[in-house]
Amino acid sequence: MLKKILIIFCACILLTSCVSTGRGADKSIIEHQRKLGEYQAAVSYHLGRVDACAARIADIRERADSLTGEIDRVIELFDEYQRAVEQLIREYNTLRDAVEAKNEAMYGALSDSIYNDIDKTDRLLSLLEGD
Repeated sequence: MLKKILIIFCACILLTSCVSTGRGADKSIIEHQRKLGEYQAAVSYHLGRVDACAARIADIRERADSLTGEIDRVIELFDEYQRAVEQLIREYNTLRDAVEAKNEAMYGALSDSIYNDIDKTDRLLSLLEGD
């Protein structure tokens, strides 16, 4: 389910990009593509970590199901399970923080570009109107 959410999130980011024109647009596009590549690599890395934690949890669950009457071993497995769940939560929080930081950085870059374009347009209009 986490993978589906991340895939939908990435698709939303890709489909809601800003269109610019001019020479600076090529550099801007290349820079955004580079950042997107870094972002995708980070997401893939963290998804791998989350999958590894989920596999550990499934393995621990299977071992716990196979135990019969070994109370101490069951307690040990529950401790191990708890540590694996806590690791999964830490990995999820790290991934979420990375996604939020990338989104804030991309939003800041896009909003700066928009404000610069608006300023240039306002100056052009005032020149054309003779103000």
